[in-house]
Amino acid sequence: MEGESLENIVEQALRYAEELGAKQAEIFGARGRIVLLMIEKKVPSATVSYIGGVAVRIATENNVGFAHTTSFSQESIRETVRLALESAKAKGKDKHFKSLPPEMPTEHVEPIYDKETAQASLDDILGVYETVKNIVDGSGKKIMLIGGGAVAGEGEVFLKNSLGVERRDKRTVVGCYFYALATDEIPPAMAFVYDERSRIRDMNLEKLGEKLIEETVKAKRAKEMVFTGKSSVIILPQALSSFLWVFSEEISAPNVDRGSTPFKREKIGEKIASEEISVLDNPRSEDNPWRTSRDDEGIPTKEIEIIRDGVLISHLTDYYYATKWNTEPTGSCRRISRWGFTWNPFVYPTVAPWWIEIRSKSQDSLENIISDVKEGFVIKDVMGIHQSDFASGKFSVPANGWYVKNGEIAFPVHNIMISGTIPELLANIKVISKEKERTEYGDLPAIMTEKTHVVASKSPLKYRIGLKIFNVLLRLGVIKNPIL
Repeated sequence: MEGESLENIVEQALRYAEELGAKQAEIFGARGRIVLLMIEKKVPSATVSYIGGVAVRIATENNVGFAHTTSFSQESIRETVRLALESAKAKGKDKHFKSLPPEMPTEHVEPIYDKETAQASLDDILGVYETVKNIVDGSGKKIMLIGGGAVAGEGEVFLKNSLGVERRDKRTVVGCYFYALATDEIPPAMAFVYDERSRIRDMNLEKLGEKLIEETVKAKRAKEMVFTGKSSVIILPQALSSFLWVFSEEISAPNVDRGSTPFKREKIGEKIASEEISVLDNPRSEDNPWRTSRDDEGIPTKEIEIIRDGVLISHLTDYYYATKWNTEPTGSCRRISRWGFTWNPFVYPTVAPWWIEIRSKSQDSLENIISDVKEGFVIKDVMGIHQSDFASGKFSVPANGWYVKNGEIAFPVHNIMISGTIPELLANIKVISKEKERTEYGDLPAIMTEKTHVVASKSPLKYRIGLKIFNVLLRLGVIKNPIL
């Protein structure tokens, strides 16, 4: 079956499932080519890999079984179908399971397939890195591109189930993320840039390089300070995407169903955020490189209002939870790898947003938003957000950013901790920026939120004195930077 079309492979697997007596079957086939570059400690390494295989869900009267294979051989696919059927039979009765998704009509959205990106070579993807690196190296700002990665991929999927659902997608995606750090100080200032597009020619590498330089330079000469209390906090887009990771888990049907969220089902129709904001998931957005007509189990996608003017309107569901709750499915089923800079179509379908949009009645330029802050902080990144408590929304995370005083950025600051809950964060949003930045969750604005608990502290005096002496000697060239 290796040389056959993906459609034929899927249809043969579906017929075999029916021959085995499966009540219902779903076959998800995928093929793709990925050129991946990773940079660790300034050293780039690139690989070309080919992915392919079939994921199978088999339904009995009682439950659903799942299995997958990365081989297109007939023997492997048939074994995968048998394993999925055995898995379904071995499970106990799920009283909430009714069916795999039926066919539902939808308006087609055409993914972008770009030949140049599909044929990207190792040299092409290395060129993405070298272009940004050369811009950084040529800046004369004593900064260095230290890590990150870039990827160009093309792939096709064909999904079919025994109830008439079909999904065909063929697309290209290219993305990159790079870290830079200052070479003339310890601890070094750091900055991060990210981009993801459908076509390699749509990536503005010069802009990414310049932004990496600008953000690293702005973070240099960070100070320590003492501060404890509730403060105005401006959260920049990349840091906001970290908080959205928690929020997306809290509005995902599996977590909602088990009660592991502050946004429970009974909260629908209640105010959970500032009335200034609305939050949507828009899989069909023209800006979304993963835009699609149907989700990864064949349900039609649509623009989903999650929050409207501060009121919770919807959670994100797959077909199982939609039928369990007796609601319309939101088309939010995805086959994505939660970790890593890769696409993994063979994981079990999960519920996740496609492309988050944040809208607000109150928008202003980032410069004006900062100018209105009497005292507060601008947060550019946070760490350890995955350790947050989904059930309560509580977080307490180290952060990096700048101290704002009387409407102006006074200086970069480290040793910051910000804490609170996602509901508090949402409730206290006052304004969002007109400027947006591409993140893994969509094109996001900065947000200004009030009453966020911030703790900033100073290291012991001996440490600060020693570090200051070390950095003076480093800038005079008397000693070398130990991290280089």
